[in-house]
Amino acid sequence: MSLKKDEIIKWLKDESLEVYEAPVSQGAPVEWALNVVARTPYGLQLNIAVSKPKGKVERLVMNMVIKISDQHKGSIASIGERERMKAMAQLFNQLAALCPTCMTVIQPEQGNPSMPDVIAVTKVLYEDNATPSTVGDTIRTLVNAYFYVVNYLNTEIGGGSTSTTMVHM
Repeated sequence: MSLKKDEIIKWLKDESLEVYEAPVSQGAPVEWALNVVARTPYGLQLNIAVSKPKGKVERLVMNMVIKISDQHKGSIASIGERERMKAMAQLFNQLAALCPTCMTVIQPEQGNPSMPDVIAVTKVLYEDNATPSTVGDTIRTLVNAYFYVVNYLNTEIGGGSTSTTMVHM
């Protein structure tokens, strides 16, 4: 069995997701890429990238990147560096608990290692585990991770709303 783009698109559309083929640059390490849009009941649109790497064991990579808003950064900057690092460690631990098999990265601002800038959550599905159910579950997990990040920033840090911290591809 091989992970076929058309089959993955069908699975995603069966989950009521919007799916768009993403352009792949020449020399990029992926065979194909998709932009997946999940619309939430709250009117938010979350973007998730789905791609199939070149030259790897049959796998599907599903990735969401969250850009921390200036409002949240302002609140984060208002707490001490030690507390800031503790807060980001707590956020990381909670995201790891939400998805233990995801790769989660809290990327700091360049030149400011204690100020988070972007949070990336990535899940790799291998061919033997890639089913309509696991693909749909992974999308739901990534959506939940987004809401966890926003709720954590709003309740534990303050300074924003769900409309200020954004998901990017």
